Parts: sequence; C-alpha cells; structure tokens
Amino acid sequence: MELKPLYRQSKEQLTDKIISECLSGSNHAQRQLFEMYYSEGMNVALRYSSRSEDAKEILANAFIRVFEKLEQFDLSKSFSPWFRKFIIHASSDYYRYQKSIILPLEQITEVRIDDQIIDQMAYQDLLNLIQELPYSLRTVFNLYCIEGYKHQEIAEIMHISEGTSKSNLHRAKARLQVMIIEFSKQRAIGSIRQEDKTKVNERT
Repeated sequence: MELKPLYRQSKEQLTDKIISECLSGSNHAQRQLFEMYYSEGMNVALRYSSRSEDAKEILANAFIRVFEKLEQFDLSKSFSPWFRKFIIHASSDYYRYQKSIILPLEQITEVRIDDQIIDQMAYQDLLNLIQELPYSLRTVFNLYCIEGYKHQEIAEIMHISEGTSKSNLHRAKARLQVMIIEFSKQRAIGSIRQEDKTKVNERT
C-alpha cells in the first residue's frame, strides 16, 4: 500500500526531468514523454471518440499541442491533468463540424440512470455504450459526469451555451438509460439461453 505514492512520485519526478530535456530540444526526450503517456492518453481519447481511429488522431493532435505549449507547464503541478485538457480540446476541435443526431427536447422526460444496473455492468461495457452516443452528447456526459467539469467550463470548451450543455447532458442520460436497459435485457436473454443449453447437455 505504501509503494503507490512512491511510484507516483517517482513517475512525476521522471516526467519533470523528461520535460526539462524536451525544453532543451531533445527529440529523444519527446519520444520518452510520448511513450510514457500514450496509454493514459488513449484511454481518455477513447472516451470522447466513437472509433479507435478517431481516438488515435485526436491523441496525436493533442501531443502536437502539448509539445507546442510545453514551456507553459508548471513543473510544480501534476502533468496528467494538464495533458488531459489538451486531449479534451483536441476532441472538441476534431468533431466540432460534425453533425449530431439528437432527440427532440419535447420527447424527453426527466430520467435517472439506475445505479444498481450500472454497478452490475463491467466498466468496458459501460464505456462501449457511452461511445455509441453522438459526439455532442458523449462529450458533455464525459466532461460533466466523469471529468467533473461545470456547465460553464463545458460551454467554453465546446463553444456552446450553458443551456445547450445542460440540454445535451439530459439527452445523453436519456439515451444512455435506454441503451443500458436494452443491454441488460440482451444479457439476461443470453444467460437464459446458456442455462437452457447447459440443461440440454446435462440430459444428454
């Protein structure tokens, strides 16, 4: 249990050293920073994209901006949150001009996603459902529910109004509720079929 803080501290110290070398013009250090944070960055990018190909391009664009703005990074702070902001902005820029299919507001009623159902789902299953949401809904949901941004901050990042941010969050929850229910039904059907198959095999 005591090794985790030490590991995090050593990683941050190594990051600071690599960043200092990057600022000195070292291409090798840039490669090190890229490799060190690629996996972490890809996990974030995948939450904001519907395809892995899009996530890779978003992450590549984010790294470009990171290296352009690296001299602005405060070495007294953690690198990961600063890096994550570039991925979020790169995602917003990437999808800004894509149209999103959304539900008419008048068709939406107040919804609450069943926490018990979510608790029973694997994280990857939930992530897959979130990725199926249209970009504008998926991004607001991620920023608000996962990253902890406020609607005012989301509006600035996505170049939308606070009202649109709130509306998109509401729509995202409505769609996700339907998707989760459908997912649960399909999983239940699959379990029943598997049980029936097992019983048949036992009889034979």
